[in-house]
Amino acid sequence: MVYLILSAFFTFLLFLVRRVAVPPSVMVDIVLSLAFIVIIGFFLGKFFELLQFPAISGYLIAGLILSPYSFGLMNFEPLNNLTFITEIALVFIAIQSGMEMKMSFLKKHGRGIIKLTLSIACVTFIGVFTASLLFFQRISLETPLKAAILLGSLLILKSPLSTIAVIKESGVKKTEMGDTILAIAILKDIIVILLFAMLISLFGGEGSSIILSIVELIGSLAVGVIVGGLVALYMRHVNVEMPVFIFILAFLVSQFRFIHIDPLLVSIITGFFIQNFTFAGEEFQKVLDNISPAIYLLFFALVHALTDVHAIIKVMPIVLILIGVKWLFTELGLIIGTKDPIIKKFGSVGLINQSGLSLVLVLIIESTFPEIGGIIKVITIGVIIVTDLFAPAMFKHALVKAAKERKRSRGKTSSAS
Repeated sequence: MVYLILSAFFTFLLFLVRRVAVPPSVMVDIVLSLAFIVIIGFFLGKFFELLQFPAISGYLIAGLILSPYSFGLMNFEPLNNLTFITEIALVFIAIQSGMEMKMSFLKKHGRGIIKLTLSIACVTFIGVFTASLLFFQRISLETPLKAAILLGSLLILKSPLSTIAVIKESGVKKTEMGDTILAIAILKDIIVILLFAMLISLFGGEGSSIILSIVELIGSLAVGVIVGGLVALYMRHVNVEMPVFIFILAFLVSQFRFIHIDPLLVSIITGFFIQNFTFAGEEFQKVLDNISPAIYLLFFALVHALTDVHAIIKVMPIVLILIGVKWLFTELGLIIGTKDPIIKKFGSVGLINQSGLSLVLVLIIESTFPEIGGIIKVITIGVIIVTDLFAPAMFKHALVKAAKERKRSRGKTSSAS
């Protein structure tokens, strides 16, 4: 309750600053906005933890409360000037996702994970594509087929960020279910990044752009290996001020998009390379773990502070329908793709949460296809908000239940033998 009271106090203080104080300069406004996001997000995160919810749900609520679209507690200008932080955070998250892909796990379960991921991705796409197409035809949207394909591809995604955060918060030691869900989430991101490069080229109508996209993808993979090698060299020969180094690295990688190199793919490969092909994997992981809570707070709060709540409320019926369809067809994909009874029973709740990568891709859709990008963006953000509110808590509970059930089943097996 103390954390909730402190959150309310600082929210009221921000209200007074906005309504009573002399309007500050842009720079002061940016600093004030960032400070209040951190303070209110921190206290709400702690409050949600006390309620046995993941802290990221509190960060999300903080962003929605502070949004200019909600109560006008913040202005658009300072928030727009802080979007570079979300870009840096996404790079950090992608590196951390790559770090979680260990060769030992992939060698043991690689073929099964790929089969399961493709099963879930294909089945989920079919379900979401069909529901989206019916909706877009009903509202007479221009090019409904294109819109349904793009939205169906987006909603395949599952958030590695929330998966990592919930696994760490759950207190459950490394489990097969947690590793499986995280591997699926990361593989889905890679699949969708590759798919989107081809879809944008195809729908963009540029004759040679598909070949160009393939070249850019190969370049992104190569750059990821190079960046991973440079990080390992820095840690071996310098190894000072690692948080500052990681911040600078993430900023530089986020700018690769201007030279047609995909920052997210580079980041995933960087993390994967450091973890599996250098000596620095364990030490680098510890540094990431130490700074990740602050990154999560800033990312979730800032992204949702820029969300138009009123537009999302208007499309909430289709948002809820699509979440239900995604959940149902994810269950079907699990039934088809795995024989593991525990993954079948608990896995779907870990695969509902929508990925932060969706935010990046939907902005690309909006700028590339403005005639359909707006409605796709609103629906996608609505799915992210709703799933961020309930899915992490359900996944956290499922991890604990799955670990207990796995332990019981192994106990029965050992006693029987």
